[in-house]
Amino acid sequence: MTGRGDRERLPADVVKVGGSLAREPGALRGTLAALAEADAAPLVVPGGGPLADAVRRLHAGGGLSEETAHRMALLALDQCALWLAELAGPGARARVVSSREEIVRALDLGELPVLAPSRWLEVEDEAGQLPASWQVTSDSIAAWTAGRIGARRLLLLKSFAFRARRIAPGDLRDAVDAFFLRALPQDLECRFVDGREPAGVLAALAGEPGAGTLLQEGGDDPAPGLGRSPAASRARGGELV
Repeated sequence: MTGRGDRERLPADVVKVGGSLAREPGALRGTLAALAEADAAPLVVPGGGPLADAVRRLHAGGGLSEETAHRMALLALDQCALWLAELAGPGARARVVSSREEIVRALDLGELPVLAPSRWLEVEDEAGQLPASWQVTSDSIAAWTAGRIGARRLLLLKSFAFRARRIAPGDLRDAVDAFFLRALPQDLECRFVDGREPAGVLAALAGEPGAGTLLQEGGDDPAPGLGRSPAASRARGGELV
């Protein structure tokens, strides 16, 4: 366990990289490089992308319990963490981490910590606050982790942009998984950001007004399709993306 001093040295920001961004590795590489150059490195949480989708297909085919499928999907996230750290390139100095101690060590070395969630949850979620089901995807894991380390801000990087500047929790629909709002701490700032735009990601990371789409009671009046771009209307929620 880490002491209070280590807790104060944990990242103030958590950035969840949507698995759908795996379809655009060039843009994602630029975003990861930008995160590595941020004034204060965030904790990066990977989405599962095609690896988690493969687990979902196996589960849908029968003969695989939801609990086992969930564990397999967590291991898929670990693999995606390895991929993100590699994709970031040597200049980004990204390091895969799975504990508080490893997160702090990465920050002390000036590295970008990328979370491998399976071991992290095994230790940190002994009480089983996150159900072992498809209701919980990497969005919920990122929100829960942000609360666990006392972060101030959560950015959810997607492969699309909302047109609205603010969105109410009740309007999220399929943009996140079914457990997300229960996993999200009430006082945590949460923004949805187009992960293909490094400048916009850094602006949201700095808390600049109007950067990304802020999750806020009331929100704006989103257009049909959650106020998203046409591509966003095809995006799927609850798939560790």
